[in-house]
Amino acid sequence: MVCCRAGMGRSVSVVMAYLCCVEGMTYDEVLKLVMKRRPGAMPLPNLEEAITQVRLLRAARAKDKKHRASRPARA
Repeated sequence: MVCCRAGMGRSVSVVMAYLCCVEGMTYDEVLKLVMKRRPGAMPLPNLEEAITQVRLLRAARAKDKKHRASRPARA
């Protein structure tokens, strides 16, 4: 649950980012869900691009972590 008096911009954007980046939903799915539940919501400008960048960073870190784990330890 997210508590915010207006719940129109920042809190909506945080929830949308969470659903996209952690739960794996697409931006379009999340936007439809949010607009259905909160018709007056106004996600922050460029949110979709920011979410895309976060997803790319998370994927690169996961790949790097996996790569490091597969290398033998140095003596």
